[in-house]
Amino acid sequence: MPFLNQQLFTASREGVFDDDKSLVHRQEQPDAIPFLEQKLSDAKKHLDDAKANLAKLTIKHNRLKSNIICNQKTIRKSEGHTIQLLKLNKEKDAEKFAEQIANLEYELSTDQKRFDDFDSTINRLNQHIPEAERQFYLMDHQITVLKIKSVEKAKLVAITNALDAACESLERINNEELQKSDRDFETGIKTSSYMMLERIKAKWAEKRRAEKRRAEKTE
Repeated sequence: MPFLNQQLFTASREGVFDDDKSLVHRQEQPDAIPFLEQKLSDAKKHLDDAKANLAKLTIKHNRLKSNIICNQKTIRKSEGHTIQLLKLNKEKDAEKFAEQIANLEYELSTDQKRFDDFDSTINRLNQHIPEAERQFYLMDHQITVLKIKSVEKAKLVAITNALDAACESLERINNEELQKSDRDFETGIKTSSYMMLERIKAKWAEKRRAEKRRAEKTE
């Protein structure tokens, strides 16, 4: 049984709800209003935590995006330097650049995986936070009405259950994020400098063949 709904059930047994399934007036049952207001306060904390988490993730998401773009540019530039060194038959110097590229590509793949994960979590929070807020304001309204007149128990329980479910979703997303570590984003074995150099040589050879084909077409 969901936590908030279970507490409403307990309240019913303790007399917060009367026999005709309506919440009694505050004047008759003074504990009903504080009980429900505490549930609303708990939901507010879940919402505030989720919004704070969303703000932090968005900052990390944007920072990773900048890192990815920067590394992509550096890799392209380093590949160009490597090819220039190969043209000059300076293979040892070219291998140093190839090692740098291998390190950057490993970092890039790790950042990309983390970026995609943040993107997924942000989308989920953006989906669940508005729903939780909607249920929160519905509950707040029902408490306001309760202070003036009786509210049907079934309606109040349904709203509370929906708010409980929305908060549980937010809490689950937040907990999943807290339990992650950098190991979750490791993508495998880093390419060796030798293998990277061979790959660049192959790209350079393909580029030369393409240039030759273009030259032949213009003749």
